[in-house]
Amino acid sequence: MRAMISTPAASATPDDNVLIQLYKSLLSRSLNEYGYPAKEAGLNYSITAGRRGLLISLAGYQDKQAVLLEDILKAVETFKPEKSAFQQEKAVLIRGLKNKKFHAPYRLGMDALNQ
Repeated sequence: MRAMISTPAASATPDDNVLIQLYKSLLSRSLNEYGYPAKEAGLNYSITAGRRGLLISLAGYQDKQAVLLEDILKAVETFKPEKSAFQQEKAVLIRGLKNKKFHAPYRLGMDALNQ
């Protein structure tokens, strides 16, 4: 099962693209509390950020996917990142962007293709 939370603001500008990546990282961090119980119940989920917004992907027992998706969407609705978590994720993102120049050329090409 997949659910898309779409917004044109996800990729309107390069800054927006960076912000959606930061938001996804912070949201994923805040949803860690669902990860272990979901895996124990035979479910997996992932959140990815792209040009159109956030994609929530669920896999596993289908009878429980709707419950997990509802819990995730409620968490998204009430999500308010803490300043310290934002600063940490920002530092990780900046470090990752600076280290891109050291990536192998094929990886840079794949990154460009994905963008």
